[in-house]
Amino acid sequence: DASRQTQDQVGVYLQDQAKFGDFILTLNGRHDWVFQDTYATPASAVSSQNDSAFTGRVGLGYILAPGLVPYASYATTFTPQVGFNRSGQAFKSATGDQLEAGVKYLIPGTNIQTAFAGFEINQSSILIPDSANLAFQTAGGAVRSKGFEAEATANLAPGTNLTIAYTHVDIRFVNSIDSTGQSIAGNLVSGIPQDTYASFLTYAFPPSSPLRGLQIGGGIRYIGASYADDLNTVRNTAVTLYDALVAYDFAALDPKYKGFRAQLNGYNIFDRNFQTCSFGFCNRNQPATVIGSLIYRW
Repeated sequence: DASRQTQDQVGVYLQDQAKFGDFILTLNGRHDWVFQDTYATPASAVSSQNDSAFTGRVGLGYILAPGLVPYASYATTFTPQVGFNRSGQAFKSATGDQLEAGVKYLIPGTNIQTAFAGFEINQSSILIPDSANLAFQTAGGAVRSKGFEAEATANLAPGTNLTIAYTHVDIRFVNSIDSTGQSIAGNLVSGIPQDTYASFLTYAFPPSSPLRGLQIGGGIRYIGASYADDLNTVRNTAVTLYDALVAYDFAALDPKYKGFRAQLNGYNIFDRNFQTCSFGFCNRNQPATVIGSLIYRW
């Protein structure tokens, strides 16, 4: 018999930002209430689970020089999880905390904006396979993530923009066991690459061009190798994908069409066939995909 679960979530959120000289302080807080009803079978009695939590974030930045802002922040997280364990009980919500520090820099005399951040994230009660019954999951996992992100955006010339991003992350289990009952504490989480890179270049034809209003672009995505299992014995191979963009701004035809834009986005345009395995399961990744959009902004 099919099982059924309903989940409702209500939250209130407050944020404030204040500036004291060259210091910028950001504070926000949120309180959530989650209500879940689980029916293991249509004829079974309802199992209710209500949960609530307060989460918040505090961040402090300092304007060290024009365009140069180092910052640090601390945040807590609360994430309700859909589903239930082999006993028919709803999963407890995942919780965590994040510490981040970095710097944002607008290089003087240029249109180049850079950012670098290091972080550490701790999460508990995440879903992992249930070693007693592989058809189910249990909210008994805990992981620690450490890494850094670097990003740069640049206007290289009129109408020409480049974005580059690189991420290195090390996500390891803290106190978990795998589906066979073996300890995987200290192992890397499967299916998550340690290194990813992306760059995208766009060019918009100038107003004096017969092709005015047209924008084209292309990019590269590199997805590094990852482990295919939580015992860290088998690897998913690295893969490089290519994307493309073609867009047209109808304001180039007539100013009365300002805000109208047609856009085609192509992902994995060379149809690279690959799969990613994690937690003992393998999935074929997105084949060549084209998405068309008609956009109006006002």
